[in-house]
Amino acid sequence: MAQVTRDFVLQDSIIDQAANAIVAIQKKENVMIPFLQKRLDDIGKWIGNLVNSIEGGLANASIKQRLNDLEADVEIALAQEKIENPLLTKEEIVFWISRFNDGDIDDPAYREDMVDIFVNSILLFEDKIVITFNWKDGTKTVTFAELEVADRAAGDKRKSREYIANRRF
Repeated sequence: MAQVTRDFVLQDSIIDQAANAIVAIQKKENVMIPFLQKRLDDIGKWIGNLVNSIEGGLANASIKQRLNDLEADVEIALAQEKIENPLLTKEEIVFWISRFNDGDIDDPAYREDMVDIFVNSILLFEDKIVITFNWKDGTKTVTFAELEVADRAAGDKRKSREYIANRRF
C-alpha cells in the first residue's frame, strides 16, 4: 500500500497541485490576520488625525498615548497570530512533501506516515482496491495483480540492497 501511495502521490505534478491548493487554503482560512491588519491601519489613521489635532491645540497628549497603546496591542496580536499560524510558501510545502521521496519503504514508521498523511480511505472489493487520497479527485483503483507487481518490485529492491549490504569487498 505504501509503495502504491508513494508511486501515485509523489509525482511532481501531484506535489505541485497539492502545494498550490494548500497555499490557496491558507489565504482563505485565517480571517484574523486581515482583520488585525485593517484594525492596525485604522489606528494609524486615527493617530495621524490626532497628531494633526494636537498640533492645532485641539487634543491632549493622553489621548495620543492611549491610541499608541492600542496600536501596540494590535501589533502584538497580529505578530502572535502570524507566529501561531504561519503561512507556508509553495516552496516550503513542496519541500515538505518531497521529503517522502527519499524514505525507506521497508521502514514501518515511514510506511505509516505515508498512509496517515496521504491516504483518506481504502475500499476493498473482490477484485480491486480503491484508494482515496487526501485531495480533490485523488482516487486510484489498484488491482490485486498491480499490488503483487509493486510488492515484488519492492521485494527485489530489498533483496538487492541486502545483497549489497552483506557483500564483502
